[in-house]
Amino acid sequence: MTIKKYQYKRLAFVLVVFLCLFVVALVAVARVRTIVRNQQTLIKVSNVASADAIIDHKLERNQIEPAINYQPAPPGGPPSSPLPTFVAQGFRAGFENASSNRNGPIQAVSVTAVNRGNERLEALDVLLLDFTPQATISRIERKVLPVNATPNGRQSLYFESALPRDLGHAQVLAITGITSEKKRQDLDLKALTKALAKQQGGGPPAAAVVAEKGKSEFSPTPCFSWFQLTHDVAGDNKSGVSGFTCNQSEQSFAVILTAPR
Repeated sequence: MTIKKYQYKRLAFVLVVFLCLFVVALVAVARVRTIVRNQQTLIKVSNVASADAIIDHKLERNQIEPAINYQPAPPGGPPSSPLPTFVAQGFRAGFENASSNRNGPIQAVSVTAVNRGNERLEALDVLLLDFTPQATISRIERKVLPVNATPNGRQSLYFESALPRDLGHAQVLAITGITSEKKRQDLDLKALTKALAKQQGGGPPAAAVVAEKGKSEFSPTPCFSWFQLTHDVAGDNKSGVSGFTCNQSEQSFAVILTAPR
């Protein structure tokens, strides 16, 4: 009997050790999965009652389709309408022939990028702003458009937006950053949104200061900074945030604001 009890105790000890190792393995696997998910972060904030409400961050994966194929607009679609643009003085790139059309829930934007610098143009950061008739911002969408244009060259660009748009609203497409072979140009997005809102309300023409740095000095902006911008815009508008998505790997985000309180 003593031998059997000893064997039972030994078996129980082995089982406990096995269970501990199994739990440790599960924790390790979970941590690895978390690290992998963080490589492509998508922060989705929804149901925020106001700009001062608590932010509920929900990390998800692969919720935004990769924005990679920017091409000329496909033929045979709905008729396009001109799209107002804004390009700050000092940017070494510009826009020509901007237009948009809506086909069901999708809005298609076409524009020609012009390289005004002396280096090859590699990318444009653009901001699509939607304004209510009262000149308050109701939608913000940011995208990075890959470009391959030599000095003085032009390239047709095309992207799609699934954000809802309301009748009677106005839109503006703005350049917010430029990446060339060796240099990077940016401007302050908060200052830009304020200037464009004032212009939309009948104020002075919008203006923004362009900052330049070496391309190697540029680092991607984290999603939290984009949400801080959204928070600031909502505070200026006295409105709330009803939806926010951000894809850090693509440096893109979209936000929907509610009507002013």
